[in-house]
Amino acid sequence: MRQQAGNICRRCGRSSEELFQMLDNGGRWAVVAGACTCGHRWTEIHTAVPNLSAVRRWLRQGCQPPDGPVGPMQGGPWQTWRVEGLGPEPVHSPGR
Repeated sequence: MRQQAGNICRRCGRSSEELFQMLDNGGRWAVVAGACTCGHRWTEIHTAVPNLSAVRRWLRQGCQPPDGPVGPMQGGPWQTWRVEGLGPEPVHSPGR
């Protein structure tokens, strides 16, 4: 089984350089979101297994609160999950 690069669109196969990255200050999770010119979006979640549901719930809530998922998060070895069709929007300052 071959692992596909995180910047490759699984809908059209094109490479995307439009990646948005977020990293927890405590080093408990990281999120890398991609968007392709064909309109497809995806998110790769890097975290310990017990944290996955909290990070996915946080993404579905529009990345609110901005500091990350609420509740206790665990350390441990990270795994990577890719969620198709879901991607956080970068927060822009008012007036931009």
